[in-house]
Amino acid sequence: MFMTKSICELYMYIAVLTLFVFYHIQVIYYSTNIFISAKLSNSNAQYATIGLGGILIGMTFGSLVLIERLGRRTLHLHGLLGMFVCMALLTASYLLEVCISLV
Repeated sequence: MFMTKSICELYMYIAVLTLFVFYHIQVIYYSTNIFISAKLSNSNAQYATIGLGGILIGMTFGSLVLIERLGRRTLHLHGLLGMFVCMALLTASYLLEVCISLV
């Protein structure tokens, strides 16, 4: 209630990093098996998992910066717009496939 902005930012960083740890540990735990089932060799699957972990860490810190600069509402609306465009493209491609196969 009477916290300064820096203390609120510290709490936000701690919360985001805690969520990062709990969520991304599960993703990284199963990713090697997923890469192996995608026909990668065992060593390449491990390298892909390391790369995936690096991407996840980078995107987490990148999202923190974007949230601070642009705000949550703006990012949420842009994400919704992106999902709408992707779903519209998927629907259009499905309809094209169905229409072409009928001809």
